[in-house]
Amino acid sequence: PLVFALAGIFHSTAYADHPDDIFIVTNTSNPMDSVSNAELKAIFLKQKGRWKNGVKAIPIHAKEGTALRKELLRRLLNMEPSRERAYWQEQKIKRGILPPPSFSSSLRAVFHIKGSVSYVYRSDYKEGVAKFLMVLDSE
Repeated sequence: PLVFALAGIFHSTAYADHPDDIFIVTNTSNPMDSVSNAELKAIFLKQKGRWKNGVKAIPIHAKEGTALRKELLRRLLNMEPSRERAYWQEQKIKRGILPPPSFSSSLRAVFHIKGSVSYVYRSDYKEGVAKFLMVLDSE
């Protein structure tokens, strides 16, 4: 395993050391290897619609009301769920933009949707199903 880790095959799990860390993941066909917090935030708020490589960026949320989604809102977007709902109501009225879709299994959705990006707890991540991009630390 050490040889594989050095080769980068298992690099994803090396960056998280807390079970409540959130892994940001993308579809395995996405050639992007990393993403900044600012870029990720812009994608989830639909202020940015494409990856740096030009592929359409499709944010996918965990189901509304779940602890995972609340943590992503807090750690990345600095929002409470009520503020998120108000944000999307405003975006629908002003720009005709709907919120990102949500799935009970965001990992499965990312597996099937090219250009998609989502998040899972470290303990739910499965190598090969989605590509690891970064960790949102548990603070």
